[in-house]
Amino acid sequence: MLVRIVIKNTYPNIVRGETRLSDILELVHPEIPLSYDSIRAYRNSLFIFKLKKSIDDSVDDVESTPVTIKGAMIYVNGGEHVVYLCSLNVTTVRELLDRNLYISDMQRHDSTRDLIMLNQSRMSQVELNRKLEETTRNLKKMALELENEKQKTEDLLKELMPSSVAQSLRNGHAVEASEFSEATVLFTDIVTFTNICALCTPYDVVNLLNDLYLRFDRMIGLVSNYLSKI
Repeated sequence: MLVRIVIKNTYPNIVRGETRLSDILELVHPEIPLSYDSIRAYRNSLFIFKLKKSIDDSVDDVESTPVTIKGAMIYVNGGEHVVYLCSLNVTTVRELLDRNLYISDMQRHDSTRDLIMLNQSRMSQVELNRKLEETTRNLKKMALELENEKQKTEDLLKELMPSSVAQSLRNGHAVEASEFSEATVLFTDIVTFTNICALCTPYDVVNLLNDLYLRFDRMIGLVSNYLSKI
């Protein structure tokens, strides 16, 4: 029924007994001449036709994709006539939309309808799995970035305060003030620092100071002490 409607809408000026089959359809498969003898020789094959452009110049060609139909040739009246039992040659909803057709246009008993719905269900499942995998990858990436930021925060806390205090703050515990009976105070000075600044570039001076501070930090870390800068 749907094929008849499509052909009727595409070729409104069809006249029974005058319009030839080759005027509106092009045989795609099998690749044989469109004649009675050829059809009879391949009567057990699947026949696929493509609708040609409308023979009515007043009809606008709004279809972006040619409509193709598939079916079998059935002989009636002892082979005097041939009936082409066919349906649309589509397998997905996208192919229907490309031909300006809809699933509701198809008859409920048409097996092509079930095939389209099955393919659509599979495609939806594939798309859902793809999005799920993409979401999983993004979550793993975010978890890794969060772990890196957490590690940076912990390192920063250790630079600002003793490890025991930083650990208490991370656990949400209150930090009580502590007293120490002994402490080591180190006063350092770079001899002729003024002359060094006059002879070296600012970049070299900064690198020199940074190297000295790193050496102090490493030495204090060897004995598990904390450096409090005043």
